Parts: sequence; structure tokens; C-alpha cells
Amino acid sequence: MSLHAIDHAVVICPDLAQACAAYIGYLDQVVVLEEPLNPDYALKLGLTGMIGALSAWLGVAGQSPWLLLVQSAHAKVPAPFAREGWMALELAVMDVDALAPSLQGSPFRVIAEPKDLDFSDAIRAMQVQGPAGEVLYLTQIKRPVPPFRLPQTNLRVDRPFVAVIGCSDVGTASAFYLGLGADKRLRFETRLGALNSARGLAPDTQHKVATVELLSGHLLEIDAPACKLAPAMKIDGSDAGIACVVICRAEQSSLRALRGMASELLGLQANAG
Repeated sequence: MSLHAIDHAVVICPDLAQACAAYIGYLDQVVVLEEPLNPDYALKLGLTGMIGALSAWLGVAGQSPWLLLVQSAHAKVPAPFAREGWMALELAVMDVDALAPSLQGSPFRVIAEPKDLDFSDAIRAMQVQGPAGEVLYLTQIKRPVPPFRLPQTNLRVDRPFVAVIGCSDVGTASAFYLGLGADKRLRFETRLGALNSARGLAPDTQHKVATVELLSGHLLEIDAPACKLAPAMKIDGSDAGIACVVICRAEQSSLRALRGMASELLGLQANAG
């Protein structure tokens, strides 16, 4: 297995200062570096129209940053669960029920209140939409959930351990990542409560889902919703949201980009160890 871990995500936002303040004030993240978007980095990911844009790296204090916010003042904020491509990031939290009240009235709009997953009552999560339209799953792992290796954290809000892709066919989408070095594909059907609510579907609507595992235990969740999705976001600055997820891969010598089966922009970089 050569895909190691989710390193970071790139989120395009209409207002950098507002987005930074939201993550700092409500999700305990810190700004590691604020600078114009690095030209070499932007070119390697195909973000050519964003070169020089205001940007900030954020993360958990004392750790490498996991979030790159890039400002595009005219970017249009999407509805949740509306597009193919990167649909959500899942962050580990210590106590989702304690966290939830602090998000009421915050820049993170609550889509679904804390609830045990149908899949396992060891997993309890809520879903919010951030200031750039990015969907975040805030997930508490109460005990081990074999065969998965999901993180239990003692931080109020930790870094991502799952990235969620919206697509039309979980088979081809998951095969793409297996071909890159992911492992242990699981396929099943389940109710996705937050998606059902956001898209106006019946609460018990089932959706096709697949997961593929990375070496670290991180997961890519691939959802084929029982509703139509719009095309994946443009990365020219006209669309806000999750533009790219960058994964460490053993074979990489430098950062490069490619497109997945749902047109999601994937970055691959060398594994830092």
C-alpha cells in the first residue's frame, strides 16, 4: 500500500479573514503561515488563476498544517452536498455533544445535530457547513470500530482523517484510488442523514457508499447519492469550497496533481515519513 495519509486540503473562500477567524474561534485551529499563494505550489496543482492570492495555512497547534485557505473574493459559495468531487472533510473531535452548542449561531451552519451513525453506535457525528461552503463532519470515535482504524482524540477538534467524494459510480471511483495504492475497499448501502436533509430526500433514503483505506488508517469515503449532483467545482476562483485534497504517497518525489473519476482534483506529494 503506497497511499499513506491525508496531508492537507485546499479550500477557496470569498473572505480569508472571515474564514480564518471562524476556524480559530470555533474549531481551535491556529494560523501557521499567511502569505500570497506560492506560484510553484499553485502551478503544480493547476491553480494557475490563483497565483498570488491571499492565503493562509491553518492547523492544530504543534502539528503540521492541514488546511490551506485561498481567497477569491468573487467565489460563489455552494449548497451542501450539491456537487461531484470533494464533498466533505471529516475531522476527529473529542466530544461532539459538548462541541455542538458552541457552534450554534457561529459561521459554521449546522446541517445535522450529533447522532450515532447507522453503521455503528461507536461513531457519533454532526455535520456543518463552513464559511466557504465546505462541509465538515465533526466525528467522535467512542471505541474501536474494526476493521477500520479510526482515531480517538483528546483534542477538542483534531485534523481530518476522512475525505468524502461525491460521484455517480462508487465502483470506478474506488478502483481509481486502489490503482494509486489504496487498500481494503468496502462497498455497502446506508442512510446519509445530513445529505438526505440537505437535499430534501426522504429521511430513510439509502445511498451507495465505498471506502478505501490508506496506510495510516485514514479513509476516502466515496458516496454515490440517490440524487443528481452538479459537476465538480471549477478551480479558477469562481467557485468556493474544497478545491483539492493532497495525499502523501511513497512513490512521489514532488507535488503533482491529477483528476479522479468524479473530476476531483487530487494532489500527491512525497510521504514525509
